[in-house]
Amino acid sequence: MNDIFSQIALWVEYIGMIIIAISAVVALFNVVFNFKDLKQIRRKFGERILTGLEFIIAGELIIVTILPDFTDLLDIAVIVAIRAVLGFILKKEIA
Repeated sequence: MNDIFSQIALWVEYIGMIIIAISAVVALFNVVFNFKDLKQIRRKFGERILTGLEFIIAGELIIVTILPDFTDLLDIAVIVAIRAVLGFILKKEIA
């Protein structure tokens, strides 16, 4: 049972990383070819980064609920702290 949840958590984290990677490529493409103004590109990219980070945090939470270990708890605390700081900075930058 733990193996199933570990695989689910891994795939959820992969989805988050894929979202961030695709968002970076799309933002770079839009900047190079000037399809949109820079402020709108930055806003969309920031929103997509936050979405990707939410998936990564969800995957970490699944792992922590299955195998509660002190290092896993520290990992999730660091990730949540980074996400909170990035979210604050991105929302301030976007506005």
